[in-house]
Parts: sequence; structure tokens; C-alpha cells
Amino acid sequence: MTLIAQFITFDCREPSRLGQFWNEAIGVPVQGVNGQLRIAVPMTPALAMVLSENFPVREPVASRSHISFTPLEGTLSDEVDRLIAAGATLLDDHRRPEMDNVGWVVMADPEGNEFQVESNDAESNALESRIQAENARHQAQKATDAAETAAVIAQRG
Repeated sequence: MTLIAQFITFDCREPSRLGQFWNEAIGVPVQGVNGQLRIAVPMTPALAMVLSENFPVREPVASRSHISFTPLEGTLSDEVDRLIAAGATLLDDHRRPEMDNVGWVVMADPEGNEFQVESNDAESNALESRIQAENARHQAQKATDAAETAAVIAQRG
């Protein structure tokens, strides 16, 4: 027998406010079900996110788990800007400027629940293509330089 994920539950004081943030973040409407707010998280199959105010006040501790998201379109940097405008906080930034800002970030929703946003496949593939093209240019330049050196040596010889 195996387990299947049923919910992602967020502790929160203001489910409506948090629901509004996640609605804006992932573009899916909030639904009221049995006194709880739920958002069907876009994935296959859909996984519901439960926002419940029935938790005691939390002591500040590091998150031991998180949800990872990736933009369906656009760049990680565009998505980070959009989420900050929606009320998220940037906690840790692992984008690499020397690699077209591909990487990931750790963010927190307005209630402090941590989540991660990673570069999507399109961004990663574009970076890989750029690196391959730069390597090919470098190899071509080395071959040209070697041929020029050989021609100079041949002229001297």
C-alpha cells in the first residue's frame, strides 16, 4: 500500500488574506469547502491547498518542508517581482547573475509560510543553449588560432 498526497495545509491567522495571495500567485480561484478555504494547485493530478485558521500560534522555527513552484511562462526574475508585488517576501536568493539569473529563490507568503520558486525548463534550456554556443565559438577560435600559428611556423620554416 502507498500514500497519495491529499492536501498542503498552511497555518494562518487570516485565511481570506492568504487565499487572496495564493489566488494571485497561482491564478486559481479560492473555494470554500467545509469551513475551509481551498485552492486547487495546478498540477497533474490537482492537489488541494488547505488554508485553515484552526492552529495555535506558532513559535518561530525554520520550515522543514516547502512547496516548489516554477513559472509556466516568463522568467524566474519576472515571477519574483510579481510575487513580491502580491505580498510575498524574498527570503533567500539563489539566482546566478553570471548564468542569466537561472536558479531558485525561497520566499514567504504574507503569513510567513515558505515556498520556493525555480527557473522553468525554458530558462534552463536557453542557458544551456547559450553555454553550448559559447563553447562552440571558443573551440572554433582555438582551431583558428592553431591554424594561424601553424601557418606562421610554416612561413618561418
